[in-house]
Amino acid sequence: MNSVKVYKSSLVVKSYCGLANIANELNTKFNVEFVSNNGKKTFFIFRLKNVYPNIKKVLEMQEDVIDYNIRAIGDQILISGSKWSHGVPISIYENGSFLLTPVTIRPREEEFRFATFSKVNIRKVIKAVKRRGNVVNSLTYSQCDYNNIMSEITKSFYSMNFTSNQLMVIKAAYEMGFFEWPRKITLNELSEALKLDETTVSYYLRNAQKKVFSNLEWS
Repeated sequence: MNSVKVYKSSLVVKSYCGLANIANELNTKFNVEFVSNNGKKTFFIFRLKNVYPNIKKVLEMQEDVIDYNIRAIGDQILISGSKWSHGVPISIYENGSFLLTPVTIRPREEEFRFATFSKVNIRKVIKAVKRRGNVVNSLTYSQCDYNNIMSEITKSFYSMNFTSNQLMVIKAAYEMGFFEWPRKITLNELSEALKLDETTVSYYLRNAQKKVFSNLEWS
């Protein structure tokens, strides 16, 4: 039986979008851990160390950022929101490929990783990215193990199906020990850290967990 060929690509584009501008203004790089795109808007979640007192001002300077929320969690800040899309994620989705998270943001550039089953699809993605006015700085790809890449695709698929609020809450809950036994943090303490009421946090947690369970195959 022939093995299935899967290609994992790294696409770096020159960028003056809001997220790359933020990295440039703060002279840092960060990973966008949640990316969802409806063609016109991109929804995002990323974290920064809580050492940037001007982060709100920097966000408000970005013309393509539509809305955002900033929440302090320990020594980090969690930033979620939406922005007008420059077309890279949709170029990946519409050409038989899967966007893998995280997306790495650096000053004036963004690195997108994606997987596909055909080299032809890689060429189609690049053509679509350029057609939408983006400048490609570099492209690398390699053939990967099917099981490993499918694990990454599945992980990214789950992320794409969470709302930004659900992902924000469930990631904070995981990182602060809410799912450990015994729990390291109570629902009340988690709610206070997120500056949300308990009912809202409980609602987001239950709905996020329901989405995970609904995607499992039950024997």
